[in-house]
Amino acid sequence: MSCQLDERAFAYWSSRFHRWVVEPGEFTIAVGNSSRHLAATETITIDARRLALPLGPDATLHEWLADERGRELLTERGVKLLQDPELIKVIGTMPMATLAAFEGMALSHDELNELIAEL
Repeated sequence: MSCQLDERAFAYWSSRFHRWVVEPGEFTIAVGNSSRHLAATETITIDARRLALPLGPDATLHEWLADERGRELLTERGVKLLQDPELIKVIGTMPMATLAAFEGMALSHDELNELIAEL
């Protein structure tokens, strides 16, 4: 017995985008009568367009760095935390507005607003 999975089989509802989305990446499909008894597994690669919201104060540091123009603006400003990859791993999921609230962390709120205006 075979089964074909279409794009919808890999979609989930995104509260950020307010629609069904499919993200790119590698996924493992496992078939069995329980999670402990898998008869077959197959890893597939989904080649979907990477999703990105417009950069703004609620976008995370990771989202800013993943965006070509966002990374460029942060680099041009000489944001010191970009020099510490370990720190980026720890705080990368924080929104930029939150980082701006920490004095000396990255940017002030005014500087963040200037970057957003440049976008």
